[in-house]
Amino acid sequence: MYTIPILKIVSAASPNGSNLFDSVNLDTLLSFINIALLVKPLLLKHCSIYDPVPPLVLPNNVRQFIHASLDMEEKTVDDLWETFREEIWELEFDVDDLTETLGTRYIPLFLKHGPSNDIAFYNFSPPTRTCLDPGCDQEVSQYPLVSRPRELREQLHVPVTVFTNSFGAVTGHSISLYCRSEYP
Repeated sequence: MYTIPILKIVSAASPNGSNLFDSVNLDTLLSFINIALLVKPLLLKHCSIYDPVPPLVLPNNVRQFIHASLDMEEKTVDDLWETFREEIWELEFDVDDLTETLGTRYIPLFLKHGPSNDIAFYNFSPPTRTCLDPGCDQEVSQYPLVSRPRELREQLHVPVTVFTNSFGAVTGHSISLYCRSEYP
């Protein structure tokens, strides 16, 4: 399904002079990567579409969710994210395939620890993250004569129930984004 270079995993044995594998076995590492991939669409909402780099640190709710789900120290969550964030960010995958493949194993964690951390297994977002009005472009600060579509902001989500063939009824979020320029 996805690959992370084995050298990266081996090099994780000594980030910052400590051995990450003293507190994390390979199964837990793979669970961390799988959960990070499942919440990646949520993480994308915290990043600009014009600056496609992973966040340096996980949002607190995601960090707490992984901490509770995998029963690991918060520092270990931070260290794993610091070590593998670039690889996780670069992995290309189909969200539906990933959900179908990993759902049976991880839905119980999302149902148990997700609500208290404002995280759902299913997230329904608008098909675009920029304003559709061509007159709503914004100037690029580095290039005053260049403009680009304005990013939608002010994420709001509403809890929903998703009825699935594979997993039955599961919690989800319906996400909306707002254009402050268009509707002040």
